[in-house]
Amino acid sequence: MCKLIEGTEAVIDRIEGEIVVIELEDETIKQVFKQELPEGIQEGYVLRMEDGKWVLDMEAYGRKKAEIEALFEDFF
Repeated sequence: MCKLIEGTEAVIDRIEGEIVVIELEDETIKQVFKQELPEGIQEGYVLRMEDGKWVLDMEAYGRKKAEIEALFEDFF
């Protein structure tokens, strides 16, 4: 299981009301309360543990999104 240390990344898998399901770097699935996360979150966004709190990492999100789009272009 991935420890939630400084710099740990997670991707928002889905939002189920007040519960948010995230996938950690080691593919561990974790549920967190929506109130523990920054406002404006969406499925697919990347979070990073910083000073004991989850913060949005839009730079990492942009990189991951570009990687996925490139895979789709190669696939089709």
